[in-house]
Amino acid sequence: MELKLILPISVRLYNKGTQDKYFMPYKETFPEVIAANSIMELQMSSVEEALYYLRLKNQGISTSIVTGGELMNTLLTTPFNNDAAILNENGTLTLLKAEGNKVYSDGIGTYFGAENKNTPIEGKASCTIDLDLNAFNKDDITCWCLSFNQQLEDGTYGYVDEVKFGIAKTGTGFKVADLTGDVGIYWSSKDLEHILTLGKDFTNITPKATISFTYSKLSIDYEIKVDTVTITGTKKMNAPVVGLRNMWHVCTNNNKTVLTDITIQTK
Repeated sequence: MELKLILPISVRLYNKGTQDKYFMPYKETFPEVIAANSIMELQMSSVEEALYYLRLKNQGISTSIVTGGELMNTLLTTPFNNDAAILNENGTLTLLKAEGNKVYSDGIGTYFGAENKNTPIEGKASCTIDLDLNAFNKDDITCWCLSFNQQLEDGTYGYVDEVKFGIAKTGTGFKVADLTGDVGIYWSSKDLEHILTLGKDFTNITPKATISFTYSKLSIDYEIKVDTVTITGTKKMNAPVVGLRNMWHVCTNNNKTVLTDITIQTK
């Protein structure tokens, strides 16, 4: 199975206030109203129209993007941090810090499976994110977390464990490091230090980053491949893995990471 960012796009407007709000529709001369504490979803005919509606945030209306691609759709309508991205005119996403007042913060995340937060896997799978790091300055970082599901006694799915990696800009290029297990994420300068200390070098400003893995019983053998760098590891699980749970922009210290695509392969 492969899921990609595609058009068309719709915009979801949310009036969180206690009073109705008026707004001017795209290329129209008469205003519309969105009722208090209500949601309105509008189908877009172009990216430019979507960008117009995103600016309604300045009028006190919360806005988020819904795309035609299943995976990017859930990325932008996920229950956590769904405002931590900006849709660009070329269809890419600029990823933001969810807590802008902090130097290090998490960002946007997506569940794999809109209904049950689970995408089944059969022995092996991979998740690839295509990044554009052209705007990065020295010591800027972007960290990612791929998490897995177990099946609970009531038949629902719950988190079991994860694989993480981070990328940092250096004076001569980039470093990528495995942050799985004891290394961890601290949402502090420790994350930058760990990447610089443990990382391997690459220079491509538009790298593909792929986490591939195979699993059996309570163990996952994984491979993190970013541009020319390949890192391998093994992660023991506390319960049998039954599927992919989510991909999360787990830590960043900037608003410059650009996501151009995200795909998963489950066979």
